[in-house]
Amino acid sequence: MKRTNFRFLSTGLLLCFAALLCGQAFASSADKSKAPIRDFTCFNAAPSTITPSNEASCFATWRARDGGIHYQFCLNVGGSMRRHESLYSSGELESSGYSCTNPLGGGMSVRPNYYCPSGELPEQGLCPGITPEIESKICLRPPQSGEKVGNPIIPATGEKVLDHGDHAGEGPDPLDFVRSFRSFRVGVAPSLAVKPGMGQTWSHNHAVALQQVGTAGTADSVTRIFFGEGTTRVFTWQTGSGSWLATNSADTLTANSTGLLYKRLDDDSLWQFDAAGKLLTVVRRNGWINTYAYGTSTTSITIAPPPSLATFAPPDVTEYRHVYGGVSGPWSTVPLAACQGWGAAYSLAYPGFNINIPGVTGTTCRYVPHYPNGTVGSEGSIPAATRVVPGNCPVGSSLTGGSCIPNLLISVSNQFGRSLNFAYNSSSQLVSVTAADGRATSYGYDSTAADGRLTTVTYPANSGTVSKTYLYEKAGFSQLLTGIVDENGSRLATYAYDNQGRGISTQHAGAADLHSISYGAAGAVTVTDPLGTQRTYNYGTARSKLAVTGASLPGAGGTSDAASRVQDANGFVTQEIDFLGVNTMYTWDINRRLPLTTTRAATLPEAQTATTQWHATFRLPVLVTEAGRTTAYTYDTVGNLLNRTVTDTATGVARTTTWTYVASGSAQGLPATETAPTNVVTRTHAYYSTTSFSGTSPNETGYTAGDLQSITNAAGHVTQFTLYDRAGRVRQMIDPKGVVTDTGYTPRGWISSVMVTPPGGTARVTNYTYDNAGQLTGVTLPDATVMSYSYSYDAAHRLTGVTDAKGNSVTYILDAMGNKTAEQIKDPSDNLQRNITRVYDALNRVQQVTGASN
Repeated sequence: MKRTNFRFLSTGLLLCFAALLCGQAFASSADKSKAPIRDFTCFNAAPSTITPSNEASCFATWRARDGGIHYQFCLNVGGSMRRHESLYSSGELESSGYSCTNPLGGGMSVRPNYYCPSGELPEQGLCPGITPEIESKICLRPPQSGEKVGNPIIPATGEKVLDHGDHAGEGPDPLDFVRSFRSFRVGVAPSLAVKPGMGQTWSHNHAVALQQVGTAGTADSVTRIFFGEGTTRVFTWQTGSGSWLATNSADTLTANSTGLLYKRLDDDSLWQFDAAGKLLTVVRRNGWINTYAYGTSTTSITIAPPPSLATFAPPDVTEYRHVYGGVSGPWSTVPLAACQGWGAAYSLAYPGFNINIPGVTGTTCRYVPHYPNGTVGSEGSIPAATRVVPGNCPVGSSLTGGSCIPNLLISVSNQFGRSLNFAYNSSSQLVSVTAADGRATSYGYDSTAADGRLTTVTYPANSGTVSKTYLYEKAGFSQLLTGIVDENGSRLATYAYDNQGRGISTQHAGAADLHSISYGAAGAVTVTDPLGTQRTYNYGTARSKLAVTGASLPGAGGTSDAASRVQDANGFVTQEIDFLGVNTMYTWDINRRLPLTTTRAATLPEAQTATTQWHATFRLPVLVTEAGRTTAYTYDTVGNLLNRTVTDTATGVARTTTWTYVASGSAQGLPATETAPTNVVTRTHAYYSTTSFSGTSPNETGYTAGDLQSITNAAGHVTQFTLYDRAGRVRQMIDPKGVVTDTGYTPRGWISSVMVTPPGGTARVTNYTYDNAGQLTGVTLPDATVMSYSYSYDAAHRLTGVTDAKGNSVTYILDAMGNKTAEQIKDPSDNLQRNITRVYDALNRVQQVTGASN
């Protein structure tokens, strides 16, 4: 009983009823990061064009793009030509790939070449925006068996993912803080206006930034939006229509006077970015606004200190680059170094052609060419291209008033007055997040360098703090998360990877929930579950949407099973055949990516079809037709649900439930009344219009404008919510009979006590205790001598025993899947009173239950 979740959201925002509509569509939010590098050696100036030989690809000269130059050298290794290519953009090395050691020196290591699809620029060995994602949020059905396994890994790609909520918001429009680890973020550092500040592989749900690549208004212009949980939205500029077109979603992007406005069709929210790519606001369908604020020159250095002076050159740096014969040297602040860099680039581009650089006059190279046939040419000169780099601040900061100010997110606030506040160190690493009640979660790293890793998360406790530790133990893959030590100091989780960085196993302590993965040919993946059962999966990735297209066995429970699925060219699943051979068919609105019909038992006489009609503007259903009934929905102009009418098609009887909402003021958009099909107002909500608190932080109590004040039922009985804390948790409520309930919380938001006081009576208190990791360890009821319980757990955080105040106990024996294979009930004298055993088969189904008592 960690906490009570009082989230009073507009009914129109809730999509719970969508689960009734969706025979298809996918279950979870997108889990997409970056695609791994691809082996590729034969190409010329266009990455999508394959040349007839390695030699031809090596000697093909890459064209300059986005002001950048591709350098390459050609080597003959075992009779096969190889090449090295580096992309420079605005003077910064963005990416490189090489497939053999450079015999000319320079210390380059062996690594495969790679390429990215048209419209995507490589970023340090990875291609952004092309990893298949799990679609979508519109239907809340179980995930497909094989989409994710364990804790979890995505078998289709081998990516290890982990989400952890450090703060759960309360009240209307709650602000959560959720960290996300994505193993495919390793080595990916796009030049974003705002970075999460949590190292290379961690981010968080408020780390959202927009990046534009290429020349604005031209066909090579690409805009990408990076979300903290790992998803990316990609838009390309269409010169014919003069608009942005989404490549991996049905979302939209338009320019306005502020910058770029992104509309996410999953929930009809509007995301406003400024011209630099910083997220300014998120407006919900019903008009609720989240506002993002960033550090400025007046921000306290305790919140967002400027970067160390050692991390960037002084402003106004003049750089030189010598260009000759279509080959350009690197930018350098020293003319001679620029000359020598040009010479090296030219020699590497044409093996056997050497250049002697005798010096530089002003900004002009003097050189003597040496040809492969042994002749020496005449001395010549090459003029330099020059440029001035103003400010030259580090990526992620901008020059303001002669100082580099980091573009760091310092707060996120909702319109109800609650916020999350962020603080950083001088290396722009996130070091704390402070919730609305003033309590902070802190973050520690093993280094302040760019590759510094998140190693500790420290939480407030009743006395002092407690910490969780993250481990990175994979040799050669220093950024991959391999384990977690919990707040009790015990190792909770272990993750393993192969030599390509793909996840191959995930488990909790004692091999609990152990899932192992092996990667086969043609994309087939075999998963071994905790019971030792092996399942082989195949995947489809059309339009960058992930679908499990084949499975050898049903899942172990809680997932949607199919022996085979058909995925069309748009990424939609159009057909499923289950393990009994029953066929289910789906049709879709292709443009809006919405399910239209689901036909179960499609080839049988008992086939049934459910049809969904959608709102013309919102991603909300207006009519669902299925066997025996129809359900109609109407909405107001901002998408709040007004009416739901369920009609029995056999009798024609219709039942309508109606909702109204607060029209204006601090509680605008919150539910006001609910009217039942009997035409009786069954519930009326009232809200506070002002904010008032008393006491000392972080233990202040009161209320915020928009907090729920009371609920009145159909009989006129009123339940009052009289006190909240700053975080939005209910601290005191009074029921219609005048019984007062006061609730206390731990610093991490878990319920610590509930005191119930009847009018004129004595208070009765129930207390709850937890260990450092948040596991409930004890409950003491008002009569503690009779009614108290203690709970025990194994190292994998699974309940293994309960003991009451008299000494009665129950012990659970668990298998690796977490099933209770035995329950032993004993009396205070430790005598066995009952023994229950269960046997499960390889598919995790109960096969036998045996119970005995003496």
